[in-house]
Amino acid sequence: MTDLDPHHLNQLVLAIAQSNTTPADTSGGDREAESENLEQLGPIIKQVTETGKQDAFLDHLDAFIRKKEVDIERMCNNNYQEFVQSVDQLLKVRQGTVNLKHKIVELNTEMHKTGSRLAAKKKELIETRRTQQNIDQAIETLQTSLLVLELANKVDTHMKNQKYYSALKVDKITTC
Repeated sequence: MTDLDPHHLNQLVLAIAQSNTTPADTSGGDREAESENLEQLGPIIKQVTETGKQDAFLDHLDAFIRKKEVDIERMCNNNYQEFVQSVDQLLKVRQGTVNLKHKIVELNTEMHKTGSRLAAKKKELIETRRTQQNIDQAIETLQTSLLVLELANKVDTHMKNQKYYSALKVDKITTC
């Protein structure tokens, strides 16, 4: 057999890596694929052993493993960063929600105070209107009383002057 060059060793490592990527479930058709992969490993290992390149092959295999570990770590880090960013965003949303809740509670308290003040002002307004109506009624009653008093004074004046007919006439004028 010929010597294995580094490129050929890389291909052998890739072939082994591909043969080990079978699913863990070995039922039915998967068992056949696994046995085919194992059959491919035999000639590869035999060729490496016959050429005496076990150390070089193992070095290439170790390099391949390190490369895959770095790839896996990078993928995990990327996913971890996305996870951390998502958690950070959720925490910001939660903090925003807490702040919003506090503002709503403050607004509700302020609205309650304003509503209470408004209710008190409305009560004052109703009382003021009632007082105004009472005053208007009192003014109207006083005006009527003044008119009656004026007529009574006229009648009294006529009676003092002994103008009884005029006194009666003043009474009739007001009743007409």
